[in-house]
Amino acid sequence: MGRRRGAMPLLRRTSTFRGVFFVGANLLGFMAACAFLYYLTTGRWYDFSLSGMRRALAVPLSEILIRPPSIYSHPWMIVVTGLVLGVVAFVPLMVAVLYRLWVSAVFVLVLAAFAHAPMLAACLALGCIVAGHTRLRSDLPFLALLLGLSSALGVYLIVYFLFISPEPRRVLSAFQRLVFQLPFVVAFVSVVLAAAVVLALARLTRYRPGVIWPALLVLVAAPVWLFHAMVGRSELAYAALVEGVVASEKLLPAGRFELPPAGAAAPTSAASRPGLPAPAAQALARMELRRAELRARCERFLRRYPDSPRGAAVMWVLATLEDLEPDMQALRRGLTRWTYTGPSEPSAGAWYDLVDRFPDSPQALVAQYRLGIVALRQERIKEGWEHLHTAMTQLEDFTAPVTPSLWERVFVPMESLPGMEYYRQALERIRQVVWLMEANRVLTGSAEDVRALAEYMRLWPDFAVPARRLEALAAGAGKTRLADNFRFRAAMAVRDELARAEALAAVAAEANDGAVAANYELGRLALRLGDKPAWRRRKLKSAVEYFKLVASAPDSPYRPRAERLRRLAGGVSGRCRTRQTPWAGIAHNSLNE
Repeated sequence: MGRRRGAMPLLRRTSTFRGVFFVGANLLGFMAACAFLYYLTTGRWYDFSLSGMRRALAVPLSEILIRPPSIYSHPWMIVVTGLVLGVVAFVPLMVAVLYRLWVSAVFVLVLAAFAHAPMLAACLALGCIVAGHTRLRSDLPFLALLLGLSSALGVYLIVYFLFISPEPRRVLSAFQRLVFQLPFVVAFVSVVLAAAVVLALARLTRYRPGVIWPALLVLVAAPVWLFHAMVGRSELAYAALVEGVVASEKLLPAGRFELPPAGAAAPTSAASRPGLPAPAAQALARMELRRAELRARCERFLRRYPDSPRGAAVMWVLATLEDLEPDMQALRRGLTRWTYTGPSEPSAGAWYDLVDRFPDSPQALVAQYRLGIVALRQERIKEGWEHLHTAMTQLEDFTAPVTPSLWERVFVPMESLPGMEYYRQALERIRQVVWLMEANRVLTGSAEDVRALAEYMRLWPDFAVPARRLEALAAGAGKTRLADNFRFRAAMAVRDELARAEALAAVAAEANDGAVAANYELGRLALRLGDKPAWRRRKLKSAVEYFKLVASAPDSPYRPRAERLRRLAGGVSGRCRTRQTPWAGIAHNSLNE
């Protein structure tokens, strides 16, 4: 009985050494491609842990397209990922057509292990079986390979869309959905072209082994070269470094841990934190370890990629880490949370280094802001003013809204830490400090005014001290222009909202910059409490009236927000004239003149 067509390998028999040599060469090249695929996804070349394998089961292949550096932030990643996906699909299918089916099984296992793509490997295993057993294998091997590819792709797409389709928020527009398909198009075209080249070489060599590796070499070398030339290792290293980092002053996300039940005898830590329950002490140790790891990764990045434009963001992380402290009160409640206590004198060196090394970066503007606060806390008023004014004027340009083009709406650059909202908040805080200095003429004020400002800035912006402490500071600064600001902060420290409103009303009745802030905060309280009888019994005003007073005051950082909230509260439009309001006593001479 004759041999069934398509059952035997397409390549003719050769010596064992020659066969093993070329299969081994193909296997090594394929391992490199799988390792590169995993590298693009995680920033690591390999991970054979069971936990890593389990995570891979829940991660769709398309995750590589949206993880940074994604195809939307780096358009060249469309070609890079397309070629890599093409080579990992092409080689097992081509081996199934040219060699015995069990040989392709080795490549499928390598794909699952090295690239952490078990689902793709399972689908390609099905495709290899189809390509290796079809009757087209001997007569039309090109169609046999396409049939196997179509089978694998079809099963993968069915599983993908039914069970692990991407989150809708990750695809923002119709154009981005179109771009999302392009890497798969590149992969399909690369498989077709590589198959045509390999089968042509097979015919020219009369179906001798050794025809896959030339195409494999090109398919592996091309994406590796494109990635290094057009994207860069530093981009991937930066993306891996900041994964999980919060774009705020606290950097490290908060978390929870289990505390012993109330009333249970919980062992305490014998470490440097006396009285801290053992679970909290363990959580604190983990927090410190994570901070140390992040610091080490930042320092390693700066050593490896000294010329990377991402260095400014990494230096911002390093400088911010200097002033992070664990929130001990939160730890006693079962929360792991960080508190930003800076800027401080120890972190000032890091901020100076950032300005010197990356003077044109937006992170350098944050550094100027931080250095300005440090200078004010140390009573170096003129130096602090120069830092703050530099940061304010340049941040106004940097944060100005810009209408993006269609290209910029589709291909959005990967944002460096910190995010744009952080810069806007920094600008708002700088405006408050500059306004405080202008309204109180601190730059030309007395030595007592300078000391009062330094004391004020040592607590700014959170003023996380008891109200009694703030009242004592207000009494001590009674002969300075900043006394009203201390009284405002003392009123804000009152916990009960109605009692706080009464304290703020006493400050709001004055004619100074503290009164502007007090009226704004009263307006915010009135939005929530203005309709309650307790509010009206205290003869407090409506939110519209408070915001109207703030909007009519000399220009302040509170005015734009007060105008928006006033329209929200009562639909009142326009501005009140200055002569109709009690703000004539506020000194507001510009320090720029």
